[in-house]
Amino acid sequence: MDNEKVLEFCTADILDEAVGLFGGDRGSQELIDVSENVVYSYRDGTNRRVLRLTHRGGRTTGQIQAELDWIAWLSGMGANVQKPVPSVNGRLVETIASDETDFRITSFDFLPGRELEDEEITPEVIREWGRTIGMLHRLTKTYEPPSGHEKRFSWKDDDDILNMEGYIHGDQPLVVEKFRGLISKLGELPVDRDCFGLIHSDAHYGNFFWDHGTIRLFDFDDCFHTWFVLDLATVWYWALYLPQGDGNRRQFMTEFADTFMEGYSRENLLDPVWLKRIPLFLKYQEMLLYIYFNRTNDMDSLTDRQKEIAAAYRSRIENDIQWFGKMEI
Repeated sequence: MDNEKVLEFCTADILDEAVGLFGGDRGSQELIDVSENVVYSYRDGTNRRVLRLTHRGGRTTGQIQAELDWIAWLSGMGANVQKPVPSVNGRLVETIASDETDFRITSFDFLPGRELEDEEITPEVIREWGRTIGMLHRLTKTYEPPSGHEKRFSWKDDDDILNMEGYIHGDQPLVVEKFRGLISKLGELPVDRDCFGLIHSDAHYGNFFWDHGTIRLFDFDDCFHTWFVLDLATVWYWALYLPQGDGNRRQFMTEFADTFMEGYSRENLLDPVWLKRIPLFLKYQEMLLYIYFNRTNDMDSLTDRQKEIAAAYRSRIENDIQWFGKMEI
């Protein structure tokens, strides 16, 4: 379902009901973002909070509860993450049914700090970014979900993997073949507590606030059990777009990786062999992004720019071209 259509389903009545379920001031909601979820801010007296409405496949009440269980545990262990807020009924997840779709509703504290501009991603930020991800990986090695609660899904059970062929628009047999081959390669990798666990999986610089030297993470909707190195590959993938690398992208990414891992290693040790697998996980990240693009856009009504993006994704996947920011290798 494309994002604009989902936004249409978030009527004023649904939003007022959702805000009310979490004790907020009805009518105070303001749209923040619409992508995988529809996200609003709202007021609860003098407090500002976040309201998230989820509709996507695979995000059942039990799976969202598993996400929130982990976030609450991380917060209790000292991680700087966005804590969930219980509803007036004492639940972390509420459901509102409509004629078009069912929304799972969650709420979070509004984090201090601010989103950084591209030019503000300095070595200090990169180092703290690495330390933050390293801390999550160190902590999650000992995490167990609460008794009687679902475990968050594993990478093989991701809705985008299970329903890949249904989400990819039209007849793209070579893309499907490449995806299947990549999934097969991933399935051959070792799995143990030092390399595999519950990760954020979308910790790019649009999903944290910078608060006077501290990184505060939010948007854990894509968290799942997979290899820790995917968190690194995701960070690498989006860092490739930073303008700081325009002069010499290879040199910038080498320095970026060294600085990031300097911070990461303060919290967690990852066998260097996994860094050599970054290219494989960059391709995995691109695979997931291409599925997301197909799933969230009306592929029969793309703009010229969207058509260019889709064609570039498809070409790189079909021809085994490694994406390197504004370059292909």
